[in-house]
Amino acid sequence: MPGTVSPRSRVTKSGRFPKRNQNCRIGNQISPVMQKVRAMLPPGSQPHRLHVLTGEPLSNCQKMLAGVRPENLDMLRVLLSATDIDFAAEILRAFIGDEAPLAQAISLQQDLRRAKQVIKTLQARMAE
Repeated sequence: MPGTVSPRSRVTKSGRFPKRNQNCRIGNQISPVMQKVRAMLPPGSQPHRLHVLTGEPLSNCQKMLAGVRPENLDMLRVLLSATDIDFAAEILRAFIGDEAPLAQAISLQQDLRRAKQVIKTLQARMAE
């Protein structure tokens, strides 16, 4: 019994799905916080350093820095409570935006703290 072969369909799979997987994010837009973290960490080992800094799994850190996964609340809490005050202030400024009054207050506070450090070093030199 000979089988019958249906004629070739005019609608192909690529015709039905013109752009790739619709669930996949196009362009991997990285959040401003992760952009700032990438800029502040030394190049080459950024995911590993973020893993050590936050305690998140390395695969999560890689995905967050690549923009595949958004950062979670625990990671933001750890980044904002970093021992380096300048690092935490930069992360907070990236989170709330540069134009917010709180961001301007943070930059003024940083300037004041740096000025106090300069005064202390000058006083120490004068004491010698």
